[in-house]
Amino acid sequence: MGGSKGGIEQQSLLTPEQEQAFSGLLKDFDPSMLTNMFQTSVADPARQQFQEQTLPGIQERFIAGGGSRSGAVNRAGVQAGSNLESSLSGQLATLLAQGQESSDDRRSKLATSKITENIRTAPQESPWMSLLKPVVAGAATAFGGPLGGAAASGVMNVFSKPKT
Repeated sequence: MGGSKGGIEQQSLLTPEQEQAFSGLLKDFDPSMLTNMFQTSVADPARQQFQEQTLPGIQERFIAGGGSRSGAVNRAGVQAGSNLESSLSGQLATLLAQGQESSDDRRSKLATSKITENIRTAPQESPWMSLLKPVVAGAATAFGGPLGGAAASGVMNVFSKPKT
């Protein structure tokens, strides 16, 4: 008659704030965020230093050595720039690989962590039974006297017990 048998229910062990943070940690790795951070904090300053210090230093060495030929200076500058870009690319690749590995490791650990527990729920009496009990007991008392009312109450108690 609408009562519940009770059962097992999963309940979170986390607060809503913790659940939000937890779901954020489970998101896929985003290499663009790491790449942008690398560009602004590592690559751009390295390129600026190259333009302002390394290239003028190369030119000074060639001039001081008596070699002012523009071809040799240009080749040395291009080679140094190529080395810089190769180094930056390698650093970025390593950083991205570490970021992906860290993300995978974190997701693996979080996936196996205990964030819910099983709770046994108590059987619930149907709301209809709480309304019907006094009506049936009253009717039985009216028609069968006090003994009929007691018998009807006992019968209703048997039928209203939640099923386990």
